[in-house]
This record gives sequence, C-alpha cells and structure tokens, in this order.
Amino acid sequence: MKKRLTFPHEYNARNNPKLQNVLSALGLEGIGLYWCLIEQLYEQGGKIPISQYKCISFVLHLNYKCIERIINDFGLFETDGQYFWSNRVLETINQQVSISEKRKSAISKRWQKGTTDTNVIQLNNTCIEEKENKQEKEKFPPNNPLIKEKEINKEKELSQEKNLKQVLSEKEKKSTVFKPPTLEQVKARIAEKGYTVNAEQFIAFYQSKGWMIGKNKMKDWKAALVTWQKRENDKRQTTHYGTSADIEYERRQAEFRDYITQKLATPEVEPDISEFY
Repeated sequence: MKKRLTFPHEYNARNNPKLQNVLSALGLEGIGLYWCLIEQLYEQGGKIPISQYKCISFVLHLNYKCIERIINDFGLFETDGQYFWSNRVLETINQQVSISEKRKSAISKRWQKGTTDTNVIQLNNTCIEEKENKQEKEKFPPNNPLIKEKEINKEKELSQEKNLKQVLSEKEKKSTVFKPPTLEQVKARIAEKGYTVNAEQFIAFYQSKGWMIGKNKMKDWKAALVTWQKRENDKRQTTHYGTSADIEYERRQAEFRDYITQKLATPEVEPDISEFY
C-alpha cells in the first residue's frame, strides 16, 4: 500500500487571528485558498516561485490578485521577492527528513547485521553441500552415468539462470526514468506544432499532480501536451463555456455594486444582501 503524505493541521486553526483576518477580508474562499497553498508548498518541497501566481490562479480558478493578497497582506507567508514559503511548512519538512534519515540508518544497521548472519548460514550450507557431494562420489564411481547426468543438468540450470539475469539487466537498461520537461522545452514543442496553449499553465497543472497520470508516472509529456491542446480546442468550440476567472470575478463585483447602489437609492427599504453570501 502506498504511504499517504500528511502534514499537521490543528483542529482549531480557524481561531488563529491571522486566519480570522483572512476570513473577514476574503471569506471562506480565502481560507480554502490558504490551505491549498499550504498543500502545494508541501508538494514542491517548501518553496514556490512568485512567478507562479498566475499558474496557481489558473489551476484553482481564482483571481491571481486574491493570491497576492493572501501571500503578502496577512503575515501567513514569508517572501524574498523570488519565492514565497511558510516557516511552519519548512520546519515540518525538515523534521520529516530527519526522521526518514534516522529510519534509513536503523534499517542499514539491521541489514548489515542480517548480512553477517546470512554469510554464516551460507558458509554452513556450503560445507553441508560439499559433504553431501563427497559422500555421493564415494557412493558412485567417477564414471557412473548418473553422476554425469546430474552434472549436465546442473550446468543447464546455471546457464538458464545466467541468461535470465542477462535479460533482466538489459530490460533495466532500456527502461528510462521520466524527467519533467523544462519550460523552454515545452515552449519549443508548442512553437514547433503550432499549438495555442500556455506552456506555464501546462507545467503548473502537471506539477500540481506530481507528474502523474492516474496511478502511473507520466512517460511522455509530449502526448500529454497533445491532450492538453485537444481540451483547449474543445473549450473554444463549446458555446456555453462562460468567461475566464478574472472576467467572472469582475462581473460579480459589478453586479454587487449595482445592486447596492439601487437599494441605497430608496433608504426606507433596508438592502438585503444575503444572496451574495
């Protein structure tokens, strides 16, 4: 069973004053965005480039200005102008790495001890086998056909085992480890094929998935790029697809302003804004 990666999350984290400020300014959408960013920080090793703001907004379907606010305005994250991170996340990752190294060291010590024991057992087995062979030779004359047949069969077994190891070794050499593409490689492929997709959005999406397709590690990012372009074409052909996240956000804000202005024009009627929450 694959080990599930987790991180500590206090059950009363919502009572943190900083998160209460987020809730007051951005609502539950801001709280959800905060935890999504925390998850991505754990996935990316603790730090994320600031240049990924728009890619993150595309994946989460949120306005990137909202992402800038939650990173810069509430004291929840640290930034040096190039990356942003959470000290709590980095501390937890370092603790997990330290625990993992200690476990590896303990396993290595046990393995070395087990190897010594195994060598003793193998030596004993070798002595027993030599003794049995000696007894068998004494029992049968050197030219006995049974002994020759046994030696031939043993040579065949050794030859088959050697061939099997050689085949497995060749397969391991042929198998290649997947290496994620760089931004320049994706842009070059897009230009070569005349695609219209955004390279940064493509990389950001598959980075958020850990470069996985289903339960398997991606083997061909070029095939994934073809699928990405096909999905983009399907979106353009659908007439009821809607607008982008930025335009939709501005539209809702404009509707809210018009609604409040209309209600305030008749002060004797108290405006009802419950439908916007």
